[in-house]
Amino acid sequence: MSSKSMRGRRILSTHLAAAVLIVAVMLMLASAMSLQVRSLEVSESYIVPLEEGIDEVRLDIVASRGEVDVGFADLDGDAVIVTASLHGTASMFGSDIPLNTTVTYDIDAMSGVVNVSAIMDVDAPWPYHMLEKVRFEIDIDRSLATHIDITVVTGGAIVRTVEGSNITGLNIDATSLGSVVALNNGTILSGDVHIRTATGGTKLYWNNLTVSGDRLVTMEESSGVLRAMIDQTGSMEGTVTLLGKSIGGPVSLDMELRGDVGGSVEATSRGDIKMDCQDGFRCHDGTRASSGHPAASSFHVRLESTVGGIEARGRWTP
Repeated sequence: MSSKSMRGRRILSTHLAAAVLIVAVMLMLASAMSLQVRSLEVSESYIVPLEEGIDEVRLDIVASRGEVDVGFADLDGDAVIVTASLHGTASMFGSDIPLNTTVTYDIDAMSGVVNVSAIMDVDAPWPYHMLEKVRFEIDIDRSLATHIDITVVTGGAIVRTVEGSNITGLNIDATSLGSVVALNNGTILSGDVHIRTATGGTKLYWNNLTVSGDRLVTMEESSGVLRAMIDQTGSMEGTVTLLGKSIGGPVSLDMELRGDVGGSVEATSRGDIKMDCQDGFRCHDGTRASSGHPAASSFHVRLESTVGGIEARGRWTP
């Protein structure tokens, strides 16, 4: 073997050894950094006052990650209370406060509206941070008519109403943690609802609402479960068109209707379609309708799933 070949191999071996040493040192440093962790607890609160003459709030919420939770309560002189919180750990190179929250508002005294913008930005890259919980809680005074826009880049959203809540509009765009909307007994729906979720699943709970006019409710899901549970055994007054569409996941509908509230369901899918044609519902030409349909107040439901199955169950009683 020539002396040049031997020198080349020695140089290569030296370079390889140096590379291995560098990698080993980096791994040791990474391990040391990961051991030097500290608890991370951050909580920030903001208050929007309720001024005289204000009867409506328009809320725009944006969160980079985590879960947005919107509810209603008696706030005793406040219009909106916003709380952003974060729980987890940070290494020696992690930020002490990886949470940046901005809440602004302006009041239009002429129209009686307070416009609120709430933005929660989380900058906590791995491996410097390990976050267990990130939440953005918004409480709204129940006396205010409310329009809500929610965008969550990575995470999910929950909206829960109480008796007397008046929803003038609701738009949700969420991802991995899904969307849950609970429109509870005594809620007034005077605007449209749009829910769009990617992968996390979409759930709508509807319990005896008063509907103003003709309202549209749309639910869109990419691959998670899309489920709507409707209970309307009292007078509804208006009519509702419900569109539920899923690309890759299953779709299910449960309806409990009574009296002058009717309902019809149409479904299309490449997968299985199961329609419960009993307990006050009849099926004809691919449509499932209550015996009292059409009625003064009605649900017109259309369900679509590209590849997932669809199941519609329910009962109508006089």
